[in-house]
Amino acid sequence: MNPSESGAARPEASVDLAERVVELTRGRRVAVPPYPAVALRLHEVIGRPSFSVSDVVEVVSADQTLTATVLRAANSVLFSNMGAATTLQQAVSRLGAAEVARLALAAGLADSMKTPGALQALRRQTWVEGVASASICHALARLRGLSQRDAFTCGLLHDFGRMVAIAALEQVLRDSADAAARPEASWKESLDRVTPELNALVASIWNLPPLLQQAMTLRGVHARSRSMHAPLLELIAIGDSIVELMLESSHVSAYDLSRVPGLRPAEWEPLAELLPSVPATINAFEAERPPKPAPSKLIAPATSLGGEPLRALELPISQLQPARRGPFQLAAINNAGWVMSSDTAFPERQLWEATIAMPDSAAPLKFWASTTACRQEQGSFRIECKPFALDRDGKRRWAELVALSKA
Repeated sequence: MNPSESGAARPEASVDLAERVVELTRGRRVAVPPYPAVALRLHEVIGRPSFSVSDVVEVVSADQTLTATVLRAANSVLFSNMGAATTLQQAVSRLGAAEVARLALAAGLADSMKTPGALQALRRQTWVEGVASASICHALARLRGLSQRDAFTCGLLHDFGRMVAIAALEQVLRDSADAAARPEASWKESLDRVTPELNALVASIWNLPPLLQQAMTLRGVHARSRSMHAPLLELIAIGDSIVELMLESSHVSAYDLSRVPGLRPAEWEPLAELLPSVPATINAFEAERPPKPAPSKLIAPATSLGGEPLRALELPISQLQPARRGPFQLAAINNAGWVMSSDTAFPERQLWEATIAMPDSAAPLKFWASTTACRQEQGSFRIECKPFALDRDGKRRWAELVALSKA
């Protein structure tokens, strides 16, 4: 839950906090999470000349969180026509060893996202962007005949130092009793300043191979183009550009993708078709019951839904994933998103699958949404949300929903 908007950012505080993180980084006094052990063991297994599904199952079954993630992924909408996978053996056979290895790496790193803290909303946002970028890199690698596993890993790790930087800033905040809350842009300025050094530190401590070290440390098209791994590294900038489009607009079309530098015409339509499936990939690493949020150091704007007026529209809305909740009462809407009330808080920047019973329609509107603001008001919570990664039909039906409020 964000504090109400008050006061302006203190530039000198921003500089001081960033300086302290830089000092901690250079002294190697920043807490860097270990590289996921299960991912390492799976990498060893599938690197053998010969291995079986049972070998993969044996490694996965030792980790309860990864087991749940693999089962969830195997029963996702992507495999809805194949029936339920009820055992780990079935799930691994369905997904394949390479996909399970991808899930193991992401599931291991997801623990960093789930830690509560004063900058939890930024941590969750960074994680969403990282997994989305990794998914896009993976798809692009398939279209270009490159290693999909390497592409996913590059996309996931290339800015992981930012997650470590957020934890380091929270560490500094705990030692600075007078540190004031600041707007998101101010925190991001501090993170932009310290992340490059933390990327380098993480790559060094994890002893990553040259490809992944370069993914984390090389910045800019020119630097990446001179690498022997340029074809894979090029995907990172493209993935980040597409993620920016997804954050700016609830639907990204092939035409939108035509303006992304480095993206080829033959890739526009396949990627536009892929993007609506990205939220399900991100959701695979969510806990059904997120940790209780800590007091936030983010100053909230008056609204997260832009300048367009909100119009009254009362409809029931329920959450399907990551856990079933609701129904809640949708109260007002505009083209950017909606406002609803809830007796419990929603984690800010969490993606969740929503369903709305559309008037005069037998089929409910199901889509993914992002919680953009959560404020406590008179015993309940005011929740602001935006649609995320709508497909073509979802975009059309969302416009119909908005139109109801104008009738």
